[in-house]
Amino acid sequence: MDMVRVGAIYRLHGNASITVAEDATLDYIVALLGHEKHLRAVFFVDSNRRFSGMMSTCELLKYLRVNAGKQKPDVLGEFFRSAGGKKAKDLQTSTSRALSVKESDDVQTALRLMLDYEQDVIPVLDDERKVLGDLTLSEVLSKALESGTP
Repeated sequence: MDMVRVGAIYRLHGNASITVAEDATLDYIVALLGHEKHLRAVFFVDSNRRFSGMMSTCELLKYLRVNAGKQKPDVLGEFFRSAGGKKAKDLQTSTSRALSVKESDDVQTALRLMLDYEQDVIPVLDDERKVLGDLTLSEVLSKALESGTP
């Protein structure tokens, strides 16, 4: 499994993400994640179409917990009130910018990133940081099972 490259597996199960402009509103991003049931992440791109960050469904849960509070009875209502006018770029962190792989990276590197950042989907970028697609945990696990790695 060490020698398997991301490029060999990141298209096995189709896309679990979509790219949107980094100036898209948080409301729009939430609507995408809510209406497109197959999506697990939204990748933000700048005006040059270069990756600038992401929000996964896991990140959305973390955002809800931090910004709406654990004890409030109307968590979603509070979330939508606090989200008003916020843009994707307002949510970007150095962590989300660092969370990516290239086709030439080995799958072990990708899996380490997924574990370190608690994500089940990460972007696959080219040398210019443009999004080629995404790599999902299910693709990594499928390849491990195929190669006989338990």
